[in-house]
Amino acid sequence: MEAKSIWDMSPPALPHSGPNTLNDYSGSILSSPRDIHQLTDVVERSLQHEDTMLDPEFFLASVSKGWKPRVVAVYREREAVGIMYTKERVIRGVPTGIVYADGSLSSIVLASPLHQQNALQVGMETLLASPKIRGLRLRMRRSDGELGARPFS
Repeated sequence: MEAKSIWDMSPPALPHSGPNTLNDYSGSILSSPRDIHQLTDVVERSLQHEDTMLDPEFFLASVSKGWKPRVVAVYREREAVGIMYTKERVIRGVPTGIVYADGSLSSIVLASPLHQQNALQVGMETLLASPKIRGLRLRMRRSDGELGARPFS
């Protein structure tokens, strides 16, 4: 059987509707390094590709013992338009369901300015909609454009 790329899979639809066409977006949580590495194509197409901290390789290298990667690939009409980098705390091999994103040095979302705020919101909603995720902790700079994301409805 031929292995499928994440780009061959249909992303799940979010149960969200709103006035700003957020229902055109969907997210998919990736945890395996192999799937996360495949996001390099999105990084290369992004306007922020100069920021090496937003490269999947760099992110995976920064996930230390006691953490598991939880990356949300954000799609709009089946095209990958953003990546939200998070990691889940694991204690003695047991996932806690607590996901953390640290944007104190760089953004936690890689997306063009057109999709930045929606990618953040869809990323958060995707994580919180997962039955395995119990909470989300974000650390972000005030100056990030991501902070203009709409509140949850």
